Amino acid sequence: MRWNHQTEEQTIRELDPPFVHFIHDVGPHAPYGYDNTVWDSTESFFSAYPEPETLRKLYAKDCENSAERFLSVLEYLREEGLLDETLVVYTSDHGQCLGETHHGGQFGHVDPMCPELVYIPITFIGAGLPAGQDYDGLLSSVDIAPTVLAAQGRQIPHDMDGQQVWTVGPSADRTARCDVWAHKNVDIAGRTITLNAYAATGLWDQYGGQVLQRRSRLQRSGYVAEKLLRGTQSPVWRPNTSLGAILGLLSTYGRNEITYGAPRISMSDAQSSFPNRFSEAIEHEATPDNDELAEKLADLGYLS
Repeated sequence: MRWNHQTEEQTIRELDPPFVHFIHDVGPHAPYGYDNTVWDSTESFFSAYPEPETLRKLYAKDCENSAERFLSVLEYLREEGLLDETLVVYTSDHGQCLGETHHGGQFGHVDPMCPELVYIPITFIGAGLPAGQDYDGLLSSVDIAPTVLAAQGRQIPHDMDGQQVWTVGPSADRTARCDVWAHKNVDIAGRTITLNAYAATGLWDQYGGQVLQRRSRLQRSGYVAEKLLRGTQSPVWRPNTSLGAILGLLSTYGRNEITYGAPRISMSDAQSSFPNRFSEAIEHEATPDNDELAEKLADLGYLS
């Protein structure tokens, strides 16, 4: 709420149309299967549930619970006769690594940049849309804002990212860029030092992606070692690591360039569209304005 400059919450049942209503559902997020207030930290949750298969089942249940909450909103709109004139969007901000060996047996969503994290659902419902139809091309989260504006018959700013897919679907050769820029606070001799830990840029199409990992191999190795041996997911990673997981880590973090799937774009073409550097201004704008909020976001995995 603080990031959105809001001071109070309202449920959809408290609103009169016309309205724009945003629901930030906790969704399938560690601690899987529990409200965020149940555990003191994500690390304590992983300590209580160190079995990967149990975590995957809890995650799946979280997905079901999130879907049920969303369906209850749709049912309310349908009962009130509002669904046919309301555009409803259901999406996520990231996927999740769930202990896949080829990524090193990790649980989380910050890194590495990989298909499990970047491919997410985007669903448009209501507003007279036909049911059960899929877009042929690739959608991106940046398409949501221009699509909503197009659905309302409003002008789309010329400098707005994304494509509106209200009147026309995405092109078959559509690509989407993803960036991750993780900093890590490390306490050394009583001092907190912020390290530029992990950064990557990827260009993706519906067939796969080309990823450029930006830090040195040494920086990436130190980052992932500290994360898995001492970080919030260490209680589940340490007792379950294997030779395959170690090889997966080396393969994932040891390469500067990674190709996933069979993208129709070459690595050289992808890199020609990448920015040469990230702006420090972006970092400062995205930094929480108090220590308590920063600590909570770090525990949830949004800040490293």
